[in-house]
Amino acid sequence: MTASDWILAADAPARVGRSRATIYAWLTEGNIRTWRPGRKLWLNLPDLLDVERSKTAARLTAAERKLQPMSHAGQ
Repeated sequence: MTASDWILAADAPARVGRSRATIYAWLTEGNIRTWRPGRKLWLNLPDLLDVERSKTAARLTAAERKLQPMSHAGQ
């Protein structure tokens, strides 16, 4: 791992375009590695981007399901 693999938690919302609350919710799920070498919280950027992509894909899939016409059984 290199130093460029880590991002300050304070900078993460601007990097992934999600709110701080959303990012902290992802942290509680345990899919993002963290590092705290002092008072600052650092997040593993590849982990953060992977979670953001998977959450976006899941949200789009759910939206697509809502757009599909409902089948009317018995008609």
